[in-house]
Amino acid sequence: EIGGLISGSVSDECRGYVFARQSTGEFRGSVIWRDLVGIMKRGNGLGKATILEKVLGERQSPSEGVRPYAERMRTLFIKSASMGAAFADEDQVLYLLRGLQGHLETPRATIRGFQSQGQPYSFNQALSFLVASEAAAAHDQPSRRLPLLSRPVAHLVSGGTEPRRFQLYRNPPNKTSPGYFNGEC
Repeated sequence: EIGGLISGSVSDECRGYVFARQSTGEFRGSVIWRDLVGIMKRGNGLGKATILEKVLGERQSPSEGVRPYAERMRTLFIKSASMGAAFADEDQVLYLLRGLQGHLETPRATIRGFQSQGQPYSFNQALSFLVASEAAAAHDQPSRRLPLLSRPVAHLVSGGTEPRRFQLYRNPPNKTSPGYFNGEC
């Protein structure tokens, strides 16, 4: 029974091995699992090299945001960790920064500056800083509108030839009337 559970819960490339073992009459799940672990450990060297190639080749596309790119990188880091070759936090940040687009050069230099001072910077910290920088850069884009006219120019253009007068409020003569300002308040 356990051999059947194993064949239903492993990936396709492993499932073929499990079925081959079952066709020879081996149905004990513990034996199949032990053999499967041994095969996967032997294949890890190639898998690790493949994932490292993917990590080194990953680049952020011009129309892609930081978060989708970082999630692709995180997936590769998790796959590598599941094979027993986890990337250190510094390496994860290094590879994340390596594939960023040029418009994020300032945040990249900031993170590298923190790292060069010996401050630990995790993947999640770098990601949150990059996302915030990207959002701030998108928010700070210059507007395409014409600048607003200043008040004196607008007043002149509107045709107002009289000088602007400010309305002064005076105290009413009667101290008991509403709106009277005593001056002592």
